[in-house]
Amino acid sequence: MLYEEKRPRLLHIEKSRNITLEKLFLKDSPRWTFLSGDSDGLIVRNSKIEARITELEKHTLLDLTAFNTDGIDVTGRNVYIHDVDIWVQDDCISVKDGARDMFFERISCSGLGLVIGSIGSSVVSFNFFYSCFKSTL
Repeated sequence: MLYEEKRPRLLHIEKSRNITLEKLFLKDSPRWTFLSGDSDGLIVRNSKIEARITELEKHTLLDLTAFNTDGIDVTGRNVYIHDVDIWVQDDCISVKDGARDMFFERISCSGLGLVIGSIGSSVVSFNFFYSCFKSTL
C-alpha cells in the first residue's frame, strides 16, 4: 500500500486562468500552503506565508517536525509571483513538472529554498528567479 498524505492544503487552485491574488496572509498550513496546478496567467503579489512551530527567528530541530509545509507549489505557464515573504519548514517555492514562462522576484524566503523541478524527471522551461533572497536558517 502506498503512503497517502491525509493533511489538507490551505489553498488549492486548479486549472485557473488570469487570476490575481494579493495581500494574502496564509498561516500554519498543515501541508503545502498554496498549490496552483495548471495555472495560466497567475499573479501572486504582496503576500506572506508562514508555517512556524516556534516564534524564534531561526529554524531549530523542532521545526523539522513541520515537514511538507511548502510555501508555494506551482505548475502551469505565464506565472508572476513577486513581493512575497515566506517562512516555512520545507520548500519556499517549488516549481513543478511542466512549468514554463514563470518569473519570481523580490521573494524573501526562509526554509529549504527555491526549487525548480523537484519531482523525478521533471521538465520545466524559461523560469526565472530574480532578486530573491534567503533569510536566516
